[in-house]
Amino acid sequence: MTDKFLWLEEVLGKDALAWAEAQSKLTTGRIENDPRFAGLQADAEKIVTATDRLLTGSLMSDGYVWNFHQDGKKHVRGILRRCKLADYKKSNFKWETMLDMDKLAKKENENWVYSGSTFLLKHNRALVSMSKGGGDTVVIREYDFGKKKFIAPKKGGFYLPEAKSRYCWENEDTILVATDFGEGSLTDSGYPRVLKRVKRGQSLDEAETIGESTTEDMMIAPFVSNTPEGKVVGYTIMHTFYTSSTYLKTPVTGDDGLCIAETFNKLDIPEGATVQAYMGDSVLIELRSDMVTARTTYPQGSLVVVNRTTGRTRLLWKPTDTTALDYVTRVKSGFIVGLRDNVVNKVLLFSHDGSTWRRKTLPLPTKGIIGVFNTDAKRDTFMFTFSTALTPASLYWYDLASGRQTKLQSTPQRFDASGMELHQRFATSADGEQIPYFIMHKKGLKLNGSNPTMLYGYGGVEISVEPDYNSTNGKLWLENGGVYVIANIRGGGEFGPRWHQAALKHNRQRCYDDFIAVAEALIDTGVTSPRRLGIYGGSNGGLLVGAVMMQRPDLFNAVICAVPLLDMLRYHKLLAGASWMGEYGNPDIPEDRKVIETYSPYQNVKKDATYPEALFYTSTRDDRVHPGHARKMAAKLQSLGHATMYYENPEGGHSARANLKQAAYMSALQYVYLMQKLMD
Repeated sequence: MTDKFLWLEEVLGKDALAWAEAQSKLTTGRIENDPRFAGLQADAEKIVTATDRLLTGSLMSDGYVWNFHQDGKKHVRGILRRCKLADYKKSNFKWETMLDMDKLAKKENENWVYSGSTFLLKHNRALVSMSKGGGDTVVIREYDFGKKKFIAPKKGGFYLPEAKSRYCWENEDTILVATDFGEGSLTDSGYPRVLKRVKRGQSLDEAETIGESTTEDMMIAPFVSNTPEGKVVGYTIMHTFYTSSTYLKTPVTGDDGLCIAETFNKLDIPEGATVQAYMGDSVLIELRSDMVTARTTYPQGSLVVVNRTTGRTRLLWKPTDTTALDYVTRVKSGFIVGLRDNVVNKVLLFSHDGSTWRRKTLPLPTKGIIGVFNTDAKRDTFMFTFSTALTPASLYWYDLASGRQTKLQSTPQRFDASGMELHQRFATSADGEQIPYFIMHKKGLKLNGSNPTMLYGYGGVEISVEPDYNSTNGKLWLENGGVYVIANIRGGGEFGPRWHQAALKHNRQRCYDDFIAVAEALIDTGVTSPRRLGIYGGSNGGLLVGAVMMQRPDLFNAVICAVPLLDMLRYHKLLAGASWMGEYGNPDIPEDRKVIETYSPYQNVKKDATYPEALFYTSTRDDRVHPGHARKMAAKLQSLGHATMYYENPEGGHSARANLKQAAYMSALQYVYLMQKLMD
């Protein structure tokens, strides 16, 4: 069947941009004229630009905490700054500005959006990543933060033109680079497939190739891991989103034992395993599927220590039915392991005394969300944040040697949570699986079906959704009498690989069934009714709400479909789409296509159905999920007589926002839409 809206896939096409602009004006006119909009926007902007928010940053080996700061006035694009750790711990912030993106953008007359920096502190250098408008495609420039200026390529500075590059420092005069080297150097997913060693002063064409993937692979990417035992240099070939091969730099010695060359040898671990950390000859891996050895079988979701020299393996941790791995990071004495136990966080330390691994649960705050960061393989201290759905985050310093934790910062309440409550409940999905969900609302909720309720879900790529402290949602929605629900549906990572894999490819319908089950539970228990129930999802979550909107439009009166995938028969041909075939399948394979056709929202729009008036939004600069998905879906619905709203931000990338002011605007736009649909 001919797709008459294919022209909307021309991202910068004149007609496509004109359509997007006209649609956006209709939406903004309707929303901005609502008397609630100005107040909600002001509330949101006050929250996101608050001067008393947590000042987190990266603790570097130079003894400074580096922080990227944005506000709504002077530093809209942001500044990269640093503060000595001793002053930082006392909240005696003496920030030194290292790079000002607002000044840079003005000087160069370019819409620069800061993306991050890779430091070589010993030599006062950094590779600074920045995009034109906020996409994944970035420019890389070498920066001398001692002199606070960029080093021009003609003076020996490293420079990578716009691409979805992957890179790292090998030493002060060499970087490992995977980028767009020209024809044939990218995978079908649009990511690099060729890795080169680029020496200072060399052009990209002159650089030595040290690794290659196939075009069918997702990408190749280099890495460097600095440990007390030495520097680990290597690269990873991601075959799919969930399978990979790792290659480590290995010296080649002559008869005299001296290094005469080097090679990159493949690490002997399953392709479905993920390397989490290195310690001497050992590597810690996480298993996405069972690992069978001559002696035993390690279950999926486990952490296994593999000796790179002998090949011996040892189980460090394995999951239960309700626990799952969240993250792993290295400290001097061992590994910090973050877990989710029934979607509640806990943190373990695994230390090694030379022969035995010892496990200890760290005495951190409980029944909330713990975010551990600023760990380092050369020290036994770290920082962490703690929050709950109704308690704003605080920042702590933790010393493993003494077991002492010190609160460094805290933030005030951004909304009145005194009359709020949070509960975890379960819904029964179509196949009998129990699906947990969290519900937040004011105390004394009347179960009469009249409560305006927003249901959020994601359900993909093993990403977990937790009831975190969402200040904007609390102020703009909960305070105004809204109910907020988070559904922990299959496809996510809440219960590890098994929970994710239960909704992969041909089993995709399960995550939609799960989401529908939660919606029905909210209605059946009197929390809300179809007239007062709205759903929200972004990216893969946009596909979720798009599919559910097509399957059960009778359940909802509002749908926010953000930066979504929607045309699932063409997703693999658009931007990074081919990299997600491990999640959804390949529409060019008949068996996969037959399944995808059943749920692909774009192909399932019906003229004679009654759909809620959905709000679709995206960004022209989203170079991850093609804006054509949202454009075409809105256009097709309208062509069949279904009312829709559409908004497209000209910048902002996959987040659809490039700065804090835009973030506040988007929040107000969405909550006014929800109020019009669910409260009025």
